[in-house]
Amino acid sequence: MSVRFRVPRGLQLLAGVGLAFGWLPLYAQQAPLGIEAVTLTQPAYVFDTAEQHKVRVVVVTQGLRHPVAVTLLPSGDALISERGGALRLVHNVASGTAQLDPVPIGGLPAAPAYRNGGLQDVALHPDFAHNHLVYFTFNQAGNPPPANAKPPVRQESRVSLFRGELVGHSLTHVQQLFIGDSGSTSGSRLG
Repeated sequence: MSVRFRVPRGLQLLAGVGLAFGWLPLYAQQAPLGIEAVTLTQPAYVFDTAEQHKVRVVVVTQGLRHPVAVTLLPSGDALISERGGALRLVHNVASGTAQLDPVPIGGLPAAPAYRNGGLQDVALHPDFAHNHLVYFTFNQAGNPPPANAKPPVRQESRVSLFRGELVGHSLTHVQQLFIGDSGSTSGSRLG
């Protein structure tokens, strides 16, 4: 069975004129989604989003590389994961005099050398005050690309769930609890 669709003559003419004068590419372009990138020069900012207007955002600390997730510790400090990078500690977040610890938290698995590989989300065990358990998701390398693949080829990932005990400035007794199938997934959230 053959289906035919007839484009009206006026639309054909408009498309032809648009192509001739280069208007079609302008018509096809869309504004970027989300909030424009901001260079942090002020202590606070106000944004309008599609969901809420006048959202006030306060800068707590600077010097992080691609922060992805934050979880507050009972002490008033916070753990912040840097996408594919380190787990960082920010002291005194609750008091308003926050300070980024210059030394990352130790004990994470070695990050694979590909975009979005490594650390993603971080969350505390519900009884963290007593057991000091921290959960985190981590992208490990998945199946390698086929030998005959033509660039650009994206490295597959395996999203993994880990748990470790926060002792001092390091995660100890780190265990892998789950590893997903190899695929094109490169992000994760703990909920």
